[in-house]
Amino acid sequence: RSARVVAGEYGCPPEQIAVQPPQSPVAPLASDALPAFRHAARQQLKGLGEIPPGRLLFGLGRMVGIKGYDDVIRALPAILAVAPDVTALFAGPTRGADAEAYAASLRSLADALGVGGRVIVRSAIPFAQTARYFAAADLVVIPSLLDGLNKTGIEGAAVGTPCIVSDAAGLADYVTEFGAGIVVPPRDPAAIAAAVLALLTDDSAHTAAQLGARAMAHHFSLDHTADGVLRLYERILATP
Repeated sequence: RSARVVAGEYGCPPEQIAVQPPQSPVAPLASDALPAFRHAARQQLKGLGEIPPGRLLFGLGRMVGIKGYDDVIRALPAILAVAPDVTALFAGPTRGADAEAYAASLRSLADALGVGGRVIVRSAIPFAQTARYFAAADLVVIPSLLDGLNKTGIEGAAVGTPCIVSDAAGLADYVTEFGAGIVVPPRDPAAIAAAVLALLTDDSAHTAAQLGARAMAHHFSLDHTADGVLRLYERILATP
C-alpha cells in the first residue's frame, strides 16, 4: 500500500499528506552514455568470468529469507523452458549462520530443481562495483515478502535496468506509476516467471520498461528530491 493510503488510514486529512521520496544513492546515468556503459559492463563482467553469456536476472541484498530469492529460483524452470539462456545472480552479505544457511539453501534448491547451472549465489559486491552489475543485467528481481522502499530497484533504474518487484515492497507503487517493470504478488513463482518472460521475449516491452525505469530514477534524483523538500517547506511556511 502507498504511503498516502497508510497515512490516510491513520486519520491524517488528505490535504495534509505530502509524500516525499528519498534521494537515490546513485545519480541517473546520462542517456547518451547509457548504451556504451551497459555494453561495457556486460563485456567486462563476462571477461572476468563473473557472469555467463546470455541474459541476466540480478538480485542484490541481504541473504535472508524475507528477500524471497528462492521464489525466483522456483520460477526458473518455466523461464528456461522459453528462454534457456537466462541466468539468475544473487549477491549479498553472507555473514552469520542464518545468512550462510539461506545462501546454501538457494544453491540446494537450484540443484534440486535442475537449474543449478543457471543460478549464481555469491557474497556481497562492493558498492563501487554494483552499478556494473545492474547495467549488465536485463532485469533486477525484487521478490521480497516484506520490504521498505528497496533502493536496489532505483539503482538498477539509474543505469536503465527495469525490475520485477513484489507488491510487498514499497517500490511497487513507483514501478507501476512509471512503467519501470512489472509488479507481482509475493510468494508467486508462476507470476515471476510470466513477468520475466513478458519483458525478455518482447523487445518493445523491455524497451518501454527501460524508459520507465529511467523516468523513475530521475524521480529519486538529488535535484528532484531537493525541489520536493523545498516545496514542502514553502507549503508549511505559507500555512496560517
